[in-house]
Amino acid sequence: MEYSARIRRPKKQKLCEEELELKPDHANRALWACADGRIFLETFSPLYKQASDFLTAIAEPFCRPEFLHEYNLTRQSLYAAVSVGLETETIIAVLNELAKTELPKELVDFIHASTEKYGKVNYPLLEEYDFENDAVNPDLEMELKPQAQPRPYQEESLSIMFENGRARSGIIVLPCGAGKSLVGVSAACRIKKSCLCLATNAVSVDQWASQFKLWSDIRDERICQFTSDSKEMFCGNAGVVVTTYNMLAFDGKRSQESEKIIEEIRNREWGLLLMDEVHLVPASTFRRVISVAKSHCKLGLTATLVREDEKITDLNFLIGPKLYEANWMDLVRGGYIANVHCAEVRCPMTKEFYAAYQKKENSKKKRALCVMNPNKFRACEFLIRFHEHESGDKIIKYAKKLHKPMIHGGTRHDERTKILEAFKTGKDFNTVFLSKVGDNSIDIPEANVIIQISSHAGSRRQEAQRLGRILRAKGTLQDRMAGGKEENNAFFYSLVSINTQEMYYSTKRQQFLIDQGYSFKVITSLPPPDGGDELYYHCLKDQNQLLAEVLSAGDDAVGMEILKDDADGKALHKAQLKGSMSARTGQKDALAESKPKVPAKRNQLFAKRFSRK
Repeated sequence: MEYSARIRRPKKQKLCEEELELKPDHANRALWACADGRIFLETFSPLYKQASDFLTAIAEPFCRPEFLHEYNLTRQSLYAAVSVGLETETIIAVLNELAKTELPKELVDFIHASTEKYGKVNYPLLEEYDFENDAVNPDLEMELKPQAQPRPYQEESLSIMFENGRARSGIIVLPCGAGKSLVGVSAACRIKKSCLCLATNAVSVDQWASQFKLWSDIRDERICQFTSDSKEMFCGNAGVVVTTYNMLAFDGKRSQESEKIIEEIRNREWGLLLMDEVHLVPASTFRRVISVAKSHCKLGLTATLVREDEKITDLNFLIGPKLYEANWMDLVRGGYIANVHCAEVRCPMTKEFYAAYQKKENSKKKRALCVMNPNKFRACEFLIRFHEHESGDKIIKYAKKLHKPMIHGGTRHDERTKILEAFKTGKDFNTVFLSKVGDNSIDIPEANVIIQISSHAGSRRQEAQRLGRILRAKGTLQDRMAGGKEENNAFFYSLVSINTQEMYYSTKRQQFLIDQGYSFKVITSLPPPDGGDELYYHCLKDQNQLLAEVLSAGDDAVGMEILKDDADGKALHKAQLKGSMSARTGQKDALAESKPKVPAKRNQLFAKRFSRK
């Protein structure tokens, strides 16, 4: 019997048909490979796990819903594959073993052209650090504590970084709550040289310093923080400095104390430059840090390797190739991160608010009207009451009206720390408001509910970073795995004003999460029609008073926070009334009980795994 398949694909804005002949045993194979570099993986295949690991090493994940995952082979992804030890013929051979059809000639030629240039003139070179034979820079006495046992996926990412006994520069992509900090601390402990750790803000600096002390036995005098409020330098010849991108990138006049520390940072050879939220680095403000600190190895960590300005590929030469990327849904199924229920709550504008919205041409004022929509406020308040009182969760409301604490750009560092600590430990402290400053790096493991009130345009990364605040797994590993896929233990609500530009942006913002396998339920009646009389802005008088306040306020009022430079290097006007976070106090993540064996060479691993007699 002769088998054939027909795949439609776009080419130069036109649809063409590509005739592919199926292999006789195609049912036992896992993927479809197209001439244009697209690869489709069947998740129900017995070879799914092995094939997924292989494709993650050679291709870019594009969309990973429940049954069929799509990957793209690109020059950058193939460069990353070769940089971690995979050879051209191995890539082609394993793809051919997994494919249901013969590999198209165009695809094979593209793999050859992309991989055989590796390491030659005008092609990105791999940065490796032979730290074990570095007799020039002093060693740092720092070991992982016995309880710091990396999970299988964390160990796999580290095995790629240190596969040949050297430290490879590159990027590791793990979802929020999956333990990026343990990966970073583990890398520093293996290299055992001075480490410069970069974070996004002072709160994150505190958290990274705490993570170093939690997972390693580093002495207190060997780790220091360099921020606007804390100007320290470690004692001895080697140590760890935790600071922010802004502290290093700032090119204005500094205090004498700061200038002295910066000079020492510039003059030192750092064994490891550890960069949290590495997707920020391509921005004009942050990429200057690469030239300030001389390092032998660079490790970038992020949950969202995506930017709206298309500069994400700059990381290939600024930092290095992507070394590892985890599948979010696989970690959910394994019980390593929370299973999140996502919902888009569509809130109709009141008649008066919508009339004002249609009349206004000022984009800031239109956004303010969307944010302050009374029905959006009432939906937020309803969700808070439901989770806070009926479910025992922790949640967030519109801060001033509801008398709740808020963290924004102008909040002092010590005040931020107090609010976050109270939120983590206080039984009666269940709600906190966050502006954009909460999007990155702030660790709130207790949070399990987010209510997003406003956002910036169609930023996919911001949507994913906010959901990441509640991805920290809740309960024990056994409980989470027993719960199965249907057990939602975290909730992400995005409130959107109907028939406004928020509807358009909402679709764009959700795309990254949908590509990871998440789905959004649409809710159109919140609060329910038969309830809500006790909520704020129930009567027309209060609604009109709120409208008058919004219209009379200046363009930069009504909760607007002006940010000079965001991660994309653009001037943005952001609403302070942003995503809400709530949390139920949970237990710490359970760690893997044993370390898996690390293969010596990835070519041998993949070739052996898929070889046929």
